[in-house]
Amino acid sequence: MKVRIIILDDNDIDLFISEKVVNRFNHQIEVKSFTNQKNFLEYVQLSQFEEQLRQVFLIDLKLVGETGLDVADYLYLQTSIRKDIYFLSSTIDQRDLEAVRRHPLVVDLLTKPLQAHHLSRILS
Repeated sequence: MKVRIIILDDNDIDLFISEKVVNRFNHQIEVKSFTNQKNFLEYVQLSQFEEQLRQVFLIDLKLVGETGLDVADYLYLQTSIRKDIYFLSSTIDQRDLEAVRRHPLVVDLLTKPLQAHHLSRILS
């Protein structure tokens, strides 16, 4: 099955690192990356996703303007999209960790920066 990883991170350096890690892990994985929620959500709204395509969302938990949880709530309402949502964060705030654990679409919280062992776990 083909895989598309969609990354939302408002930090250019973290986004660059995530892209490079994915490309080095497997250059055949399609990567779409966004630095702001508006473009990310427009892409999600306008895209027609293929049936045979697994989509993995890597979303920064702490975004400017909204949280990654706000974005996940939006994706939750898009019932036609198969969703594997992982948050990327350097947070150790227990309130954030509990909120992430309670969200129905979130598979896991990954510590920044993204690493190859994260992708191995996600794609296994």
